[in-house]
Amino acid sequence: MPLMIQVTFFATTLIAYLVGFVSFQTMVRNHLFNNTQVPGVATLRSDLRIRDYLRVLSSNIGAIVATLGFFTPWAAVRHANLLASTTTLTLHAGIAAVQDDTQS
Repeated sequence: MPLMIQVTFFATTLIAYLVGFVSFQTMVRNHLFNNTQVPGVATLRSDLRIRDYLRVLSSNIGAIVATLGFFTPWAAVRHANLLASTTTLTLHAGIAAVQDDTQS
């Protein structure tokens, strides 16, 4: 098998895996967050989109590889920023009843 075909196959497989991984992670995260609640206290919501997550992860991978790892902290901050910006925590009136029992 010619080398060009092998490289093309590998690149296509890698891209397909990345898209599948990102799609699965996004759907699971949105489902879990959108169905998480503490009755009367708080609810969570996630509005993460596959396209946005794919864009950030692929550009982070490219930046880390291109800089031989020096952009790893930058990539981690971008990743955390995206996840934080798409997450909403809504507190309800019952939050006032929650106490910290560790205080003396």
